[in-house]
Amino acid sequence: MTQMSQYLVFPFCFSTGMHSQKAAFLRIFERIFKWHRLRMGMNCFLGLLFVVSEMACITQDIQFNPPSNFPPSIEVPLGASGPEIRPLNELIRLRADEIAGGGDAGPMNTLRWEVIVRDPDVDQELQYLIFVDYQRGVTIFPTVSGFIPPVSAGAQDRRVRPLRVQVPLRGEVLSRPGCHRIELLVSQRFRLVDGIPSREPVMSGDIGTATWWVATQAREGDPVDMTGCP
Repeated sequence: MTQMSQYLVFPFCFSTGMHSQKAAFLRIFERIFKWHRLRMGMNCFLGLLFVVSEMACITQDIQFNPPSNFPPSIEVPLGASGPEIRPLNELIRLRADEIAGGGDAGPMNTLRWEVIVRDPDVDQELQYLIFVDYQRGVTIFPTVSGFIPPVSAGAQDRRVRPLRVQVPLRGEVLSRPGCHRIELLVSQRFRLVDGIPSREPVMSGDIGTATWWVATQAREGDPVDMTGCP
């Protein structure tokens, strides 16, 4: 009998007479199979345990350092209305003849309105700058500048600081007919350039800004070209 025929006959021998040997072989095979499955299960369990332990180590090593300073933001009082409330999405309309004193109320010297400066750093004094028609490389001085003190400890919400914006009108840029831009910048401190506060905050990113657009007419009914806004 050739080697190939022995392989073919071997299963037949099990089925025809060697029952005890077959049973012993099956028991050995079953034990080997169970041991193999147990080993695979243990390997999977150990592998999972290793991954979980490594993840726990990674989680324990993560440290969150909160930012040392939060930038301020500028808002208009919600639900408020009146002549000293200037929403950011509304155009401010002025008349040059009224600013010069041609109106019934006399000359208009100052444009005023209320805003809210919100800052989580409640113990910081803030600085604000106001620019009218700012041009890089041309404008040197801010139109208005000042400081916003911290709110008292007894306030309901110390993060909220009211600020009354005041921009001069008579004899200034806003008295000229045309389109104008008013910018309010707030930060803890602005960088000084030759002793003059610049538009750059001392701490990068620590700045809140708001912009209002102004249309100044020469007289009532005169058109204003808004395409030439600075």
